[in-house]
Amino acid sequence: MFGLSLTHMILFGIIALIFIGPEQLPEVARTLGRILNELRRATQDFQNQFTGQFRDQTQSFNELRQQLTNLQNMESEQKIAPPTEPAAPETPAPELPVGAHPVSEDEGKKS
Repeated sequence: MFGLSLTHMILFGIIALIFIGPEQLPEVARTLGRILNELRRATQDFQNQFTGQFRDQTQSFNELRQQLTNLQNMESEQKIAPPTEPAAPETPAPELPVGAHPVSEDEGKKS
């Protein structure tokens, strides 16, 4: 208890017997026992609350993770394509006068 060996506890008891006295020592020991018991109970209550809160948060996190996995599975099954930008309208080629012959860039450089 508290990392004390038997020798340390006997020494502590002898010092308490000298300072407190044999008449009041049992009452002080009972009071000390009650205080330690209440401290242990309060610590246990705090630990239970903390553990319960942690368990609730973990459960909520697992539910969210499951929902995300379900959504990802639905997307992969439906093969949803990401939205694409609309294609730019093509500009029509300029109209040539009747009887004109279109010339490519290569033909124009040769002459």
